[in-house]
Amino acid sequence: LHCGDSLYAHDFSNATFTLVAADGSFGRRVSIALPDSVRSTNVTVCSTGGNFLTAGWDIESEGPETSGPSRGLIPFWISDASGQFAAALGKQMSSERWISVDESGIVIVGPRPLGKETSMALGKTRAYVGTADSGLISVYSIDGKVLPPLRITTTSPSVTSADIEAFKVRDTIGTNADRREQWYNMMKQMKFPATLPAYSAVLLDNEDNVWVRAFPAAAAKKVGWSVFSESGNLVATIQLPGALRVFEIGRDYIAGVDADPVTGRQRVLVLSLRRPLDPGR
Repeated sequence: LHCGDSLYAHDFSNATFTLVAADGSFGRRVSIALPDSVRSTNVTVCSTGGNFLTAGWDIESEGPETSGPSRGLIPFWISDASGQFAAALGKQMSSERWISVDESGIVIVGPRPLGKETSMALGKTRAYVGTADSGLISVYSIDGKVLPPLRITTTSPSVTSADIEAFKVRDTIGTNADRREQWYNMMKQMKFPATLPAYSAVLLDNEDNVWVRAFPAAAAKKVGWSVFSESGNLVATIQLPGALRVFEIGRDYIAGVDADPVTGRQRVLVLSLRRPLDPGR
């Protein structure tokens, strides 16, 4: 996790985070305390203030016992900088998964191709959880109070064969031919969703503006982002490379990893960011 000028390395087996300072020195270890009835953590993000937002594992599964799509309700909660429970945010739907059960009864669970992915982000005063079911993104205060949601414009178009082929390319960038063929064969056994997710990522910049990434259209070279202020107002829209995985948005830059869809070659890409609302810019 990247939190301000520090990094947290996640030791998943021991459910702890180790803080690494900007100079590479060891800081401290943090264990995320579990609320009542929660068995384990799934995904955790943190804020520049050092607080944590965590999603637990599915607690109310809607998936079948045989091969098919699966999705369930999961709890979300905020922890303070020491990892102690601070506020519950209730339950939201998890990311969509696909369950494969072979003839011997072995169960394989993985992300559902073109399925909805639940995103979350944590700022100094707000927490955000989006399930990509619609253009709504839930907003909470740092003490768990429900606030008015963010709303993005989305049409959730039907999934087409072009969307499926474009997804296959994006999802196998950088993999070898054998692994790519194996994944293609697995996808033949899967049923794709009827509609595309409403969006594909929710991120915060260093000023706690919320960046929401539209789901990329088939073979699109650019993808749109909607930028909201902390108060929930839409302040900007921007187009970024479709294959760019954004990891950090600073005051005057956007940093991520870009991948060539043909060669699979990846590169760190840093784009300059100009904020038109700034005085004198």
